[in-house]
Amino acid sequence: MYKKRMKFWLKIVNALKCTRKWLEENKVFFTTIAAILLSVMAIIVSWQTNLITQEQTKVIQREQLPSIRMEVSLPAYDVETGETSGRDILYIYNNGAPIYEFNIENMVFIEICYTENHENMRSVLYPILGYYNSTTIPARSTGAIAYIFSNEESWYKFDEVDQAFRKFAENNNGFGCLLLQRYIIFEYTDVFNEYHSEIYHYDRYHYSTKLLNSEEEKQLLELVDNAYANEGLWVFGQITPEILLEKWKQLK
Repeated sequence: MYKKRMKFWLKIVNALKCTRKWLEENKVFFTTIAAILLSVMAIIVSWQTNLITQEQTKVIQREQLPSIRMEVSLPAYDVETGETSGRDILYIYNNGAPIYEFNIENMVFIEICYTENHENMRSVLYPILGYYNSTTIPARSTGAIAYIFSNEESWYKFDEVDQAFRKFAENNNGFGCLLLQRYIIFEYTDVFNEYHSEIYHYDRYHYSTKLLNSEEEKQLLELVDNAYANEGLWVFGQITPEILLEKWKQLK
């Protein structure tokens, strides 16, 4: 029994000696592996630090971007005289960081809506020219940065055509109406001297301003390009109910 135990322990000792000898003989190998692993860990830590820095930079840049808001002031109705006077004015506000070297252009679309059964309303957008005819840009980089004015007749002309369109649809046992959709193309340089080009939409019925994403911008600009290529843009002052009704019939 004693001899068996001795043999066992001798085997253990010999195995440890062999292991120690192998480790000593391969010391360079393990040193190299350790160095490589440390280098890899350093690269991973550096990469993670760089990602965090980039995210922090993006957050700072977002905080230094403008915050655009649009409002519309429509002609006022006088209850006593029954008359409406004034202009349709589109106000552009920047409630965010200052902007520099900016330019604003407006795009107005008539949305022609129609349904035959008062359900499943269908609509089509068509760009028009001349609804707004002047823009005032004060020397400001924040607050009220632009005012876009219609002429004296724009709103009344639109209301007249809308009423004619509604009556025609009603006479044909359907329902139709016209909506004005207002957009601006906003180009500016931010505080980091980076150029931006954005399109905003004002929803007058929800009193909200929306920044279009890239896909929405593409679809909107395609509408304008198609209008130019096929029929040309409608000049607002020359729009008649007949022109709108012809477009309306395409929905049926």
